[in-house]
Amino acid sequence: MVYSQSRRDEILAAVTGLGWRASASRRVAGLQGRIIGSGADVLLVDGCVDPDASTSVASIAPKLGRNGVAIVAMYPAGSESALELVNAGATHLLSEPYSAAELQAVLISAKRYAARAMATSGVLPPVDADSLTGLADSAELRRWLERNGQAETVWLLIVNISRFDAINEALGANVADAVLRAVGHRLEPLVAESGLNCITARMAGAEFGVAMVGDISPDRLLLLAEAIVERVGQPVAVDGKTVRLGCHVGIAVAEAGAKDRGSIVRRAAKAVADARKEDTGPIRLVTTGDTKVAGRISALQADLRNALAKGEIEILFQPQFAIASGRIDGVEALARWQHPKYGLIGAKTLFTVAEQSDYLVELSAHIQRRALELAAAWPKSLSRLRLSVNVTARDIKHPGFAQRFLARVESCGFARTRLTVEVTETGLMEDLDASAKVLAKFRSAGCRVAIDDFGTGYSSLAYLKALPADYLKLDHGLSAEITGTERDSVVVRGAIDMAHSLGLSVIAEGVESEGQLGLLARAGCSHFQGFLRAGPLNVAALQKLVEAEA
Repeated sequence: MVYSQSRRDEILAAVTGLGWRASASRRVAGLQGRIIGSGADVLLVDGCVDPDASTSVASIAPKLGRNGVAIVAMYPAGSESALELVNAGATHLLSEPYSAAELQAVLISAKRYAARAMATSGVLPPVDADSLTGLADSAELRRWLERNGQAETVWLLIVNISRFDAINEALGANVADAVLRAVGHRLEPLVAESGLNCITARMAGAEFGVAMVGDISPDRLLLLAEAIVERVGQPVAVDGKTVRLGCHVGIAVAEAGAKDRGSIVRRAAKAVADARKEDTGPIRLVTTGDTKVAGRISALQADLRNALAKGEIEILFQPQFAIASGRIDGVEALARWQHPKYGLIGAKTLFTVAEQSDYLVELSAHIQRRALELAAAWPKSLSRLRLSVNVTARDIKHPGFAQRFLARVESCGFARTRLTVEVTETGLMEDLDASAKVLAKFRSAGCRVAIDDFGTGYSSLAYLKALPADYLKLDHGLSAEITGTERDSVVVRGAIDMAHSLGLSVIAEGVESEGQLGLLARAGCSHFQGFLRAGPLNVAALQKLVEAEA
């Protein structure tokens, strides 16, 4: 569907000339209904000559988003209206003047976005969103529970941020709001990684809700809860202040056909209150007729020790795209655990289990070695790509790690000059001098160094100045904030400018819309990775994608 007040026929002709079936409108009144009724999954809005385009987009974006419709907003090159259009709800941007190839590319991307949205209807942008975090609000969560929890088992996790009132009182509302936004950015991708039909919401104050339906074992829910506790517990840096967080998680279940299904919110709330009050651990699970406190999941920890030998740990590669050319020039190696009982377990949860079971160093070494072996055997078409591998804080602290790692690279036969070592910012702070020496050894050996997940922890200019690095990787939450409020956008641009002042290139993680990408590119990011273009791929799929660029 094309919407333009004065250039309807011209833009419609350009779209149909590329082979797309399309209709058009000059009026915003009734447009929302016409789009949904027609089955269109992409709306192209002319924001170049319509001064009220952002208002028009804002009026229809919530309902269209709920129905899986992508919104492509056209805007004049160099105009500040791009941010207004993204804030209004545009999912993709197209600057004018544009070529036929550029129009085709953005329409294909929008079509893919719409298909993903329809395929994952449990995590669509909500009709009622929390204005602070952008997540669903409590009303939308309850409606989701009513829609999705009738015939299937439904689970609800309530996450309560510890000592939030003290943070608010001591540091002020601006810092407290930033903390809540950071928690929301951390929770949503962690939950979505499960691959389940789910929703993440901010319920009220410092409480968040995570609901999911399906045949899910209690152990898997406890595993997710432990990953949430670990992820939320990482420090947040706001306005030069480091805020340390903690949380409690209450979990309740309403089984299909159970009489007390409607009380699931009350029972989950009681569970999290009990976890806070009784000091028996951060997680409490309530099941039908039974209450218990979740400790460590010893069975999963034991399973992990066998998983390496059984080949259950799979290595995938997420492409990294150069923004200037749009081509893939590197990949990040990521791990997934194909558990025979619990299904796919993502990297964050996998490493949480490994850390709890004192198996982190062994797991990290296995992933590094396997990624290097696979990359060394890549076909010729992939021979130009860089490989990024992650090292942990425990790795960095281990005596002689740099020498062992470089020997591992040598034995696998992968060129050091094509290798980037990624380490998270929070993993470097306990002994900054020692960390700097280890990273310097990697660089002197020909490797490049990236500071990963920037924006989730200290985010300090002082420590960046002390560390020898080549790249700064913006955490997916920070990347998302560039399309938030003007204040959020300024913070992100400031982080990018700070990196440039230190001679660092910037890679944005978790890019999922053309709106994000356009603003990040204008802010100075050189590379990006995210589901806008590709998720983690096996070698065959990666080869196909790279060869399609030729």
